[in-house]
Amino acid sequence: MRATTVHTISFSGEGSGNHPLTWAQKWLWRTIDLNAPRIERMNMRATIEIPSGIDLDTVIEAVRELISRHQTLRTRFYVDENGTPRQATAGHGNLRLEVYETDGTELSEFTRRVSDSISETPFTPPEISVRPAIVTQGGTPSRAVLSIFHMAIDSWGLNRLAKDFEQVLQALASKADLPPRDILTHPSERVDFERTSAGMGRSAASVRYWEEQLGLFARDCAPEARNAPEHPQFREVWINSQALSVASRAVAHTLGVSVNAVFTGLAAHLLSERTGHPGVGFLVFNHNRYGRKWAAMYGTLTQNFPLYVAVDGRPLVDVIRTVHPLISKGIFYGQYDPDDLASAMAELSERRGFMPDISCAVNIMAEASDAAGDLSGDPAEPARAAQEALPATKVYQGAGLEHEDMNFYLSVSSRTGDTTAYLRANTKMFSSGDIEAFLRSMEQSLVDVLVRPDR
Repeated sequence: MRATTVHTISFSGEGSGNHPLTWAQKWLWRTIDLNAPRIERMNMRATIEIPSGIDLDTVIEAVRELISRHQTLRTRFYVDENGTPRQATAGHGNLRLEVYETDGTELSEFTRRVSDSISETPFTPPEISVRPAIVTQGGTPSRAVLSIFHMAIDSWGLNRLAKDFEQVLQALASKADLPPRDILTHPSERVDFERTSAGMGRSAASVRYWEEQLGLFARDCAPEARNAPEHPQFREVWINSQALSVASRAVAHTLGVSVNAVFTGLAAHLLSERTGHPGVGFLVFNHNRYGRKWAAMYGTLTQNFPLYVAVDGRPLVDVIRTVHPLISKGIFYGQYDPDDLASAMAELSERRGFMPDISCAVNIMAEASDAAGDLSGDPAEPARAAQEALPATKVYQGAGLEHEDMNFYLSVSSRTGDTTAYLRANTKMFSSGDIEAFLRSMEQSLVDVLVRPDR
């Protein structure tokens, strides 16, 4: 796809320098190393609607300001002469910005094609971690499109970054003061924290928690590998469901738990049913943005913590109730130096005589404001609404992967209006049909809980 015009924008910002990776970046680098050189899936995408009345020069200036204010966007990643991955932040430089004029294609489809185009190749060491583009209609800006290397940002940071861009754009358009830069937290500050006694203490506490939880994990979590692998071996199936949104919020409200607990407990219950194992050990992805300082960090902070869920044939609602306090505790132990953890896990596996299976993971993203929902009124209404929404559910195949270290990876993005989830699983253990059936069982199981609360 060829850009209509190309602009070169100059940027400058504070905080240049060369640094080691943060814990979260080291944690993520493992996935990059496993999949290299096919790491284009590590490109995070954002599309921001441009309000009417804002001209192209203003949008370009907003992109310049966004890059200047966020060190993480001005950072490139490379491997040094000793084979160690590092990050280098540029204090100034130039960046290519492409503008695409629509060609008559429907706007959302054209924008998706632009996003695909700027994201189709992996980021390379000479590049800073962002590729911007602007979509215009009749010369008027309509959408800003960003592709950002996952090493520089995670899903939580990406959502915040999109909102920051909107604020910058509105300030420039109205000639108001720009949002302050000094309230932002940058990856270099995280590197500094992790070297302090407080940082090292946090890692040590997390490692101890890992040892405690992994002591409960079994040798196997996923089903036995009985199938011939499909191609790609790790299939990915997506579901978009309003019924899941209604049901998960209603169940969370009724049980007094988080939406995260609902989906994690549900996944454990269904996986235990499938495998026959009395419990399930998950790695739970965690955004780690606790406290004002880290809530203001846009760079990647996501890591995970282990969570063992005892199912033992109990009803789904009991499992969900059990999971809620476990997650509330576990979220404080998802920040650690991967090198420290690797040593501890090696010692643990030697003591137990086997390596616990940590190949099953859940990544649940539900906005805090959506945690319980406003469900005042007729208590039977959510059940009716969820049932009525079932026919509108969409299920479709994703790209999948040929290489992956997770045999079962469930990702859920839950919002009030709808929920989008995907399950990527090893086809030696789950056929494509099994994966789709699992997602549909998630939906139906939650609706059934609403219809029959005693189930």
